[in-house]
Amino acid sequence: MSKIRIEVFSTSRCGPCRAYANHLTNFKHSNTDPDVTVLKHVDDMSLMQQYGVTAVPTTFFFVDGNAKGRVVGPIVESDLKKIVQELKGTE
Repeated sequence: MSKIRIEVFSTSRCGPCRAYANHLTNFKHSNTDPDVTVLKHVDDMSLMQQYGVTAVPTTFFFVDGNAKGRVVGPIVESDLKKIVQELKGTE
């Protein structure tokens, strides 16, 4: 089975980022799939620059280390689940 990695970039002063954090936390707690990993990067400006992040929150999706997409803006928990299911379907 493929490994899915979700990387979220945000800042501590961003209102939409804080709202998104709640959905992300709920997703992490409800996710029972060991092949899905979530990484949060808060206020890491050098890493944001490396990834080309120009707005926050920005979420990147990887399958087996290969970038499969990005979403700029907050994502609700149900949409995160849908995106993961779609990524699993591309295995």
